[in-house]
Amino acid sequence: MPAKAFCWAAPSFWSIPCSGGFWAVSITDTLQGMLMIFTAILLPAAAVLHLGGPAQFYQALLTTDSSNFAAPLGGNVGLIAAGTIAGSLSVGLSSLGQPHLVARFLALRDERALKQGQLIATAWYTVVFFCMCIVGFAGKILLPELENSEQVFFALNSTLFPSVVAAVLLAAVMSAIMSTADSMLLVTGTTVAHDLGLTRHYPQHALLASRLTIAVISLLAMAVAIYLPSTIFQRVLFAWVAIGSALGPAIVCHALGASIPAGRLLPAVGCGFLAAVVCYLLPNTPGDILERTGPFMLGLAILLLGRPRG
Repeated sequence: MPAKAFCWAAPSFWSIPCSGGFWAVSITDTLQGMLMIFTAILLPAAAVLHLGGPAQFYQALLTTDSSNFAAPLGGNVGLIAAGTIAGSLSVGLSSLGQPHLVARFLALRDERALKQGQLIATAWYTVVFFCMCIVGFAGKILLPELENSEQVFFALNSTLFPSVVAAVLLAAVMSAIMSTADSMLLVTGTTVAHDLGLTRHYPQHALLASRLTIAVISLLAMAVAIYLPSTIFQRVLFAWVAIGSALGPAIVCHALGASIPAGRLLPAVGCGFLAAVVCYLLPNTPGDILERTGPFMLGLAILLLGRPRG
């Protein structure tokens, strides 16, 4: 995400092709974020213009198959938008526990960099999320026969643009994937090498251990994607909530200066993660408000409730 790029620790620009680790991830995240926001603006703008403009788009939205689209909320587009915003905010709880995001905060140079990152990240997310909602609405209007809603970006892209332009926009999807994947792999490899004491006791083997960890995690991720079919939304949301609910409560308490007994940290991490797994396995829970907020709140309660004052 673009906010990550404002935590650089700066070698010269010309060292970028040979860089690795945190600096390389920051550079790639910046370029990917720029491509993503360009695509997020261009695709919905083309869809709205294809329909004749904002007024025509809104009228078409109101008359689009209300039995499937807005009937549960009485056809009220405002309520749909409010529900989308509330759902996005609930997912934001788990952002507090993502290791690859926390690493960016730890690398901030000063207070000025923090404020700069806040403004840029907020603006970036606002634009991208709003535009992607427009993409979904436009897909409902232009592609009513589309069976898999997760393919709306690709289908709309191929419908509105020639192949050359569509291929460039598809690169934005890979950017969204790689922006998180490269960061998570970097954090995983570093965690194994550093937290297990290899960098301190066996520095000559630390780099090898980090690389092997990244290779193993990559192979396991590919196996899960191939052999455990699921919708992209459910799989990503589960991973996001599980990691965030395990680590987020402890990070929040530490950031707020709350005194937490050491014996509660591991139970909070374990219970937050297990609660996310349980919510994911329940038949009607994946993606709803309980899965998004319940596990995080459980971990927070374990850390805070009944603790001694002072």
